[in-house]
Amino acid sequence: MTHLYDILDIAPDAPIETINAAYRREAKQHHPDVGGDRQIFAALQDAIAVLRDPRRRAHYDTTGEILPELDTLQMEAIQALVEAFHNTLAREESSFHERDIVTACDASLVAAAARLADESAKLPAMQNSVAGAIERLLHNGIGEDYLGTSLKGRAASIEKQKANNERQALVLAMARDMLKSYGWRFEVSVSPSAHQTDGQTV
Repeated sequence: MTHLYDILDIAPDAPIETINAAYRREAKQHHPDVGGDRQIFAALQDAIAVLRDPRRRAHYDTTGEILPELDTLQMEAIQALVEAFHNTLAREESSFHERDIVTACDASLVAAAARLADESAKLPAMQNSVAGAIERLLHNGIGEDYLGTSLKGRAASIEKQKANNERQALVLAMARDMLKSYGWRFEVSVSPSAHQTDGQTV
């Protein structure tokens, strides 16, 4: 159970500050660049990756098992889902007992995807416009070509935006897929209140 902690020579209840300090100390000693053992250094990296992540550390402390690290895309989807849910809950704070917040959250993700699709649909025309300008712009070769450089930068920016939008669309789709695991209960059974006296609710 304390294997990862043993690697860093720290107690299982060590705070994150102690964990980081221990990793720096051990990594400095065992880094291959200073003649350290590669296997020991790899074990140190594996240990710090788990113990710095509250979710993975809690699971390890409870079960002794090491959860695989979430890839960046999945982490972005989780963040998008959590943000959409809490934003929806905040908007519907006064009516969450009569409105399906999960369905409303899904609607907000759909709306975000639609806005992203509208934005992405405009990018090809912008690309064509910039490409046409690059083909037609003439420079006499004297001095810096500021306009040509700016157009090439603009073309690169649009291409990057296309890639980002495609990634974000995938993130939103993944977030919606995660949301399918949830439902919303309108009626909540309430246990007898401790604030009752002689049968009267206080």
